[in-house]
Amino acid sequence: MDEEDFNQTQRILAEKTYDLAESTLLAVRSLQEFASKQFQNNLAQIRWKAWNDYQENLDAVTNLLSNSPDGIAEREQPRLAKDVVSLGRGIVQLRRAFGNEAVEEEVGEIGALLGKMFEIADQKNLSKHDRRKEFKFFAEETAPEIRNLMDKLEEKISPMMELRTVLEDSASALVQGQYSPVGSLKHLFGDH
Repeated sequence: MDEEDFNQTQRILAEKTYDLAESTLLAVRSLQEFASKQFQNNLAQIRWKAWNDYQENLDAVTNLLSNSPDGIAEREQPRLAKDVVSLGRGIVQLRRAFGNEAVEEEVGEIGALLGKMFEIADQKNLSKHDRRKEFKFFAEETAPEIRNLMDKLEEKISPMMELRTVLEDSASALVQGQYSPVGSLKHLFGDH
């Protein structure tokens, strides 16, 4: 083997080594992207669960309160206590999943409205008729307000619950010609 053949072999070997390194880098980036998307999707699933649990717990409490214009019946007290504890846990999950800043305003306002409903439902000094009247008025005013707060909260947090597809960024990069799925092809067109 003469010097020219040796240099040619070394150049081909260097190009193949470069191509292999480039392919390895792309594979590592793809794995990193996949792991990132998987993490984001897992977090989105946790957030969806927290949001759904909060809605279910809120519905349970508001339904019980709405159906208790004469006050909370003695037989309903344990169920209400359980529902309120579940709602509290739901609030904690919501705060952990989305961050306190993202949910605090609406969750706090909803809590204040529920507190007022509890006060009315528990007023012993009002006649049954007056309590029903006040409760009905407050419930009619409160229900749309709670719904608006829930809609506002959902609008705020829904971008944090979007699922990411693993192929979306890779496919767009391929379409834009940023890299080839088979690695560099310069050895086919280079000056060997």
